[in-house]
Amino acid sequence: MRAIHGAAFAAGLGLLALGGLALYLGRSPEATSGSPGPSTSPQPPAVPAALPEAPSWREEAPAEAIRKLPTATLRFEVVRQTDASPVAAARIRLNEPTDRRQWSAFAAWIDDDPYAYQGRDGFLVAWDRVAKWTSSLELATDEHGRASVEVPANLELSFDVYGPDPETIGRLRRVPVPTLGEGEQRTMTIRLPVGQDLEFWARVVADADGRPLAGARASLFEDGDATVASVTDANGFIHLTTRSWTTPHLQISEPGFGLQFVPVAPGHATAEQSQEVRLLATGTVFGGVTGPDGAPADGILVTASADAESLGWKAGWLASHLPVEWSTTTSGGDFRLDALPAAVPLHLQFAWPGDVRKLEEAVVLAPGEERRLDYSAVALARIRGRILDQEGVPVRNTSVSLVSEDGFLSLDMTADILHYVVSAMPGGTRMTTSDENGTFSFVDVSRGNYLVGVSSGVAGPGGFIAESEVSPTGVPVRVTGTEAELEVTVRVARGLFIRGTLVDPNGAPVAGFPVVAMPMPGAGFVMTNSDDDGRFALGPLWPGPHQVQCFLPQGMLEPAMRLRSSEPIMAEAGAEGIVLRLTRGTAVQGSVFQRTAPAAGVEVIALSQNARRLSTTTDPSGFFAFQGLEANHYLIYAVSADAIAMLPGVQVTEGKNVEGLVLTLQPAARVHVRTSRGFDGMSCSAAADFGFLDWKPIAPGGSVDFVLPAGEVTLTLRNEREYLARRTLLLEAATVQEVVLE
Repeated sequence: MRAIHGAAFAAGLGLLALGGLALYLGRSPEATSGSPGPSTSPQPPAVPAALPEAPSWREEAPAEAIRKLPTATLRFEVVRQTDASPVAAARIRLNEPTDRRQWSAFAAWIDDDPYAYQGRDGFLVAWDRVAKWTSSLELATDEHGRASVEVPANLELSFDVYGPDPETIGRLRRVPVPTLGEGEQRTMTIRLPVGQDLEFWARVVADADGRPLAGARASLFEDGDATVASVTDANGFIHLTTRSWTTPHLQISEPGFGLQFVPVAPGHATAEQSQEVRLLATGTVFGGVTGPDGAPADGILVTASADAESLGWKAGWLASHLPVEWSTTTSGGDFRLDALPAAVPLHLQFAWPGDVRKLEEAVVLAPGEERRLDYSAVALARIRGRILDQEGVPVRNTSVSLVSEDGFLSLDMTADILHYVVSAMPGGTRMTTSDENGTFSFVDVSRGNYLVGVSSGVAGPGGFIAESEVSPTGVPVRVTGTEAELEVTVRVARGLFIRGTLVDPNGAPVAGFPVVAMPMPGAGFVMTNSDDDGRFALGPLWPGPHQVQCFLPQGMLEPAMRLRSSEPIMAEAGAEGIVLRLTRGTAVQGSVFQRTAPAAGVEVIALSQNARRLSTTTDPSGFFAFQGLEANHYLIYAVSADAIAMLPGVQVTEGKNVEGLVLTLQPAARVHVRTSRGFDGMSCSAAADFGFLDWKPIAPGGSVDFVLPAGEVTLTLRNEREYLARRTLLLEAATVQEVVLE
């Protein structure tokens, strides 16, 4: 299971807890040299020598030590590449440091506090703090193309620059900034590409004899989307103009020849300078498939895929494995895959219902080669194991799980919203119980990577996890398909708890709220509920430090009390007397108008910078109210069938209500999105510069409608595992647009 850190940990925890799913820790000490989980978190940089030694408790820091951290000034001049004229309203975004070891120093600079983010727990908080700060910072150039910003000194930074019109003025990403010294002022001139600035000629020929291939199909991809399709002329030439900043590629295809991508690059502006594209003749793989019982396998899907890069894709995003050909076995188990690209590694996959087998080695064909490949699925494996505690004593009558490491939980931070994807392994999670000797077994296990785990208990009332006898943990197991049986030992710990009390902002006990402990460093978590006196006991736990927090998912907020999650604290396993104090939420109130009349029944959304979304509806007087909002910056917007009102940058501070907001509906842009993609579980989201706007599920081959503000909006189509298409639009008010995402 993947480690869950920072804000993603809290949000993912709330989702899983309310779903009542079993939770497991990452890896056992045996698997990771004595730590409860793999530690990939870099340590924060040392505090500069000029600062006094940090005190053990933040509030004891001497006042004279809290002084301003070093800064520098960065000035920008943004001009057009063609004539050096200034670009007004260009957008500049500062990125977080690429070297994550610098995140703690960056977060300390943001909060002007050299002690705020020290230690292992400090790094995780800093990670989230920097991401929020950089996502909220956006500069706009003035009429002279100029802008400036104060940045931390002595850090390696970069920035992105976007033209005001994405269709006509380009962008530059990850432009590096040389490290600036304290007090230094530096001016950087940014030259943005403009218009159809890249002319490109290519000539497509057969690799075997060099003859030109007339009528070969060529599709232009810009930013990963197919935009223009054409064919080569009688001499094999193709000519186009495009925008250099869209990472353009040509996809060349011709019957009898392998698919190939060609990066569209400068230097080929005339027919004499045309880039030669040599296509290889295709190859064929054929053969037979037998199942684990030795009989021919009927109806098995056989797929050949290739890495996009091996096919010539050099930049931008595209699926790492592109299916290039597929077939289904006959009643005799036979299959045939024609039109396979030559000279590239091909990955073959054989899919039984609920079981997918892959060839360990890639297949590389010569042009025109026909190769026979017979595949026999070995019998499924058996995993036998034993659970022992820290004293070597068998642990009996304890739940054991078998979970696919590729199919339990993935946290995917996209450009527009944080997605939580729970993808079950084929056949679902397997469960069993250890016997009187602490032994257990799983039979009929197919090839793959698994986690054999001891659960943290059984889901109790409300879906929360009850205490168990031993600490939750897991051991990774790889089934290669060549072994009949594997042995595994799972080590656990007994007896270590973290005990404490959960209180409200006034110090009164709070009953029935979830409290969690996460090993630091490590993976996974243990959870329980506070009792009637606010007391909680988390465990059993592995020895070592844990991050402890009461996290209140959106569905558990107490509107009348306006309570929010507690701040995370660090505690050693076995600690007693921990006090978690819930923070006080805030009410946000306002009214929505259609011209001068109150707008009743209009949806109003509050979207925070960390992508938490709350929704309410206006009453007959146009009034709306949100209760219990956490301290953050919010986008507040109202939307009807054909109008929208936006109020970005609403600052919410703890315990201080925001009242009297006024939103006036304006004509909106309506966008009808359709796709012919046939994936289940697809969704389409819309995002603007100031944040995520809307998300809707979309059926295979279906369509959805959005009501969106005027300006630049990005639409993203994805399924549960990957991006499928993305398109950036410049919308105008009171218009309707049709968009196809493929």
